[in-house]
Amino acid sequence: MEQSGGALDFDKASLNPTFTYVDDVEREQHQVWYLDGVTAYNQIAAASAMRPAGLALWRLGTEDPSVWSAFARARQPGQLATNSIGELRSGYDVLYKGKGEVLTLNGAPEPGLRQFSFDQRYKLITDQSIVTFPKSTTVKRWGEREDNVIALTFDNGPDPKYTPRILDILKDKNIRATFFVIGSAAAVETGAAALAMLIDGKRAIWRLLPLLLLQRFCYRQLLYLCAVRVAFAALKGRLQGWNKLARTGRLAQQGA
Repeated sequence: MEQSGGALDFDKASLNPTFTYVDDVEREQHQVWYLDGVTAYNQIAAASAMRPAGLALWRLGTEDPSVWSAFARARQPGQLATNSIGELRSGYDVLYKGKGEVLTLNGAPEPGLRQFSFDQRYKLITDQSIVTFPKSTTVKRWGEREDNVIALTFDNGPDPKYTPRILDILKDKNIRATFFVIGSAAAVETGAAALAMLIDGKRAIWRLLPLLLLQRFCYRQLLYLCAVRVAFAALKGRLQGWNKLARTGRLAQQGA
């Protein structure tokens, strides 16, 4: 509704919200009727008078989140339910804008505000208006190009044998590419250091590669130490037993 520029109109006869908009392509006017937390509240209130065996909601995932404020009150309309309906929350779908394969996440969900009129005699909501629309998380697509360009990527690297050869070819042809490095490979393979050096063009510091082996050895020993300490702590806790744990507490009793 907000994107179309339409305004909410609450039908007094059906107690249903509706709005109209003009599409950008055909330039035709369309009218939309929809169900929301207000209509769910009224429907539950009317159905409860008939004492139904149960109520069902179709379909999950596309409903106004505020309908659960009415369902959660054991189908009994009341002040708590109406207060919850006043808050407008964005749906469960993520809003996508733009075109392209690269995604950027923008914004955090923010609730909106709904005002409504409640008829105490019939226990129904007879009017509503939207003060502020809720905001949802938006995923921006970008990177689309009209010319014939491809993005060259290499996954699951680095490889100590083939990665340097690929880098030499790319440099010779003046081609840019993106390398996706696996964390485990970057931690244990000397090819990770070789990749960084080749990209920076600093071939003169290859003598520093043995330091990576030392780092790898120290990292392994640290892992072993952590594993041994966890094992001893687990064995000690099992031998101690639950009946030897200290339990303390105080009980306060109010006077009549």
